[in-house]
Amino acid sequence: RCRARGCVCGVGSWGGEERGGRGAGWRRAVGGEGRQRAPRGPAPAGVAGRALPPAAAYPGDVAYVALPGVDLLARPKRGAGLVSVVLCAPGLRDEEGAKTAGLAALLARGALRGAGGLDAEALAFAAEALGGTIGPAVGAEAAGWVVTVPAGAARAAAALLGAVAREPALTEEALAGERALLADDAARLRDDMFRYPMQQALAAAFGNDPYGQPVLGDPERVSGLDPSAVRTLGERLAGTRALAVAVGDLPAGELLEALTPLAGWSAAPPAVPPGAPPWAARAGTEQREKAQSALALAFPAPPATVADAVVLEVIAALLSGLSGRLFDALRERRSLAYTVLALPWVRRRAGAGIAYIATSPEREAEARSGMLAELERVAGEPVPEAELERARRYAAGLVDIRRQHGTSVASELLDAWVAGTVEQLAGLPDALRAVTAGDVARVARAVFQAERVAEYVVRGAGGGR
Repeated sequence: RCRARGCVCGVGSWGGEERGGRGAGWRRAVGGEGRQRAPRGPAPAGVAGRALPPAAAYPGDVAYVALPGVDLLARPKRGAGLVSVVLCAPGLRDEEGAKTAGLAALLARGALRGAGGLDAEALAFAAEALGGTIGPAVGAEAAGWVVTVPAGAARAAAALLGAVAREPALTEEALAGERALLADDAARLRDDMFRYPMQQALAAAFGNDPYGQPVLGDPERVSGLDPSAVRTLGERLAGTRALAVAVGDLPAGELLEALTPLAGWSAAPPAVPPGAPPWAARAGTEQREKAQSALALAFPAPPATVADAVVLEVIAALLSGLSGRLFDALRERRSLAYTVLALPWVRRRAGAGIAYIATSPEREAEARSGMLAELERVAGEPVPEAELERARRYAAGLVDIRRQHGTSVASELLDAWVAGTVEQLAGLPDALRAVTAGDVARVARAVFQAERVAEYVVRGAGGGR
């Protein structure tokens, strides 16, 4: 399991979400309800600089400043000598549907083929001269770019990201090349027997809503995306209130100062997010020349703004891993699974509890019923304290692990801002450790309702591997 909160390793959000520089691999991202409120409280020492209004503070050493057209967030992370900078437009994917999924990803990639008067080679050289590589950062809730550079180059890196976002060339040739690469990547996601069934289960649940669409789009439809639609989306981005995040080895005030080249982005107010998407209990299937069947079950769950979203993370920890209930019951005792796990999928407008199993095609029905039985057992039987304590510690440990990396902290800040949960980040490990057996049973009963499941199976035909 990816160590990022609410991750399903590229599904729906990071349904092929991509983060990081080219050649660095695709990485991953959370969501909630509404935009983050401005914090209350004094600024950390040294935050207010000459070019900035006084900053306000969130718990956990997070500093915030609102500038014309852009919100700035900063969090010091000492020791590595690096700063990660993210510039994005929240809500840029809010209008993507089945026919336009992948449009934001194509914009983010296409802008790296030339921007600010620089062609692709010169743009890459400019980033490398700063000690980093710019990459697309596209997820369910936002789209933009990310770069990690030595601390002394943070301001120049922010300026370079601003040029990419404000002045993309988006030529026909550049978009044609990136469109072909995007289609190839989307096709590879379709061949992934782990991520693809989960993405399709979310598609069954959310339908034409962006939450139901892969970030990279459908391979066939991506090939037909209109360059003019990409340019229109770029114009929309230029008129959208942006979010810039800096995390790294500088004081909070210097991190905020490094982001000031992004001021004056737009006078537009924050975008109003769409409402909660409807949930549909649907099932889908397809057959492949594979030796295994892969089944994903998705159940409606609370969005990130609801406290019970934290309980869902503990439930996933209880069920997953080598010492988790699903592994013990379905693999160790009954040899039903090659891979089995549960995942929390938590976003701004909605959430889902996902259970996944890869099994032999001839035992597919048995595996499905066994997995449902284990989920019902969590809802119906009190969890022993020792088992619950292991799950709490595991869930809290995942938070500590992901916060060791600056890019992961920046991603967490971005997602929490979009969700409106920045104030809760510092206390997340304690909140996970405070989950009770009663909380687990209550949330499990509310989430794991068999009549509301959305599911998808990629059924092996006995061939392939």
